Amino acid sequence: MDFGNKPVLKNLTARTNSRLLLGLAGISCICYGMLTALSFRFQAEVPTTEQPTLVMLGLFFLAFVCYWAALWLVVRRPAGRQLSLGILASSALFRLLMLPSVPMHEIDLYRYLWDGAVVTAGVSPYRYAPQEVLPAATAAPADRQLGALVSLRARSASLAESLGRIHYAELPSPYPPVSQAVFALAAVMTPDQASTFSRVLTMKVLLVLLDLATLLVVMQLVRQTGVHPGWSLAYGWCPLVLKEFANGGHLDSI
Repeated sequence: MDFGNKPVLKNLTARTNSRLLLGLAGISCICYGMLTALSFRFQAEVPTTEQPTLVMLGLFFLAFVCYWAALWLVVRRPAGRQLSLGILASSALFRLLMLPSVPMHEIDLYRYLWDGAVVTAGVSPYRYAPQEVLPAATAAPADRQLGALVSLRARSASLAESLGRIHYAELPSPYPPVSQAVFALAAVMTPDQASTFSRVLTMKVLLVLLDLATLLVVMQLVRQTGVHPGWSLAYGWCPLVLKEFANGGHLDSI
């Protein structure tokens, strides 16, 4: 063979690079699929000491290894539209795999669910702390808004469950108005009799859509500044971002 043939070597290198990236994407998909399956052992009724935290951390460690290897490879590929589309598609696939997962060691989402329902009931989430609603059986006529929240709790078992899981229940909501609008949108999209799982999934879908919108902004900024488009993978494939939004349902994507 003529190893002095540089175009052939370059072609082989590009082909190997593509195969390695596909392999890393496949391993990442397996990691996120396994994490989703594992997440159902992190439900609230499972004692913390019985939750497989070390297995979860091991899978995320493997996902991080794939992430760093992919980042090293992708910035060595020729820039182009196909590369950007591949990053966007694979990033969306990872999030899709994690969407049905139960939040692992995360509980902030339950406050979001309650806040959204409170807003749709026409009550300010900054007025009453969950601790004021939890023990209330009836509300005095002069306190109609508290009565509305008691009714809200009574007519939806999933909202009552979410209300009971809120930490720092002695405090009213700390979240800003724009976030409250997203929470309210999720509440409007979810019927009263929906399960807690359905409510969590609806909220996470909205947050992940905003997360993907952030990725699009990152890709546009990378393009405008003349940086190699492969660097957008630093956000799109980051396991921590996936953990916080597609699994934990954190509001930061807003």
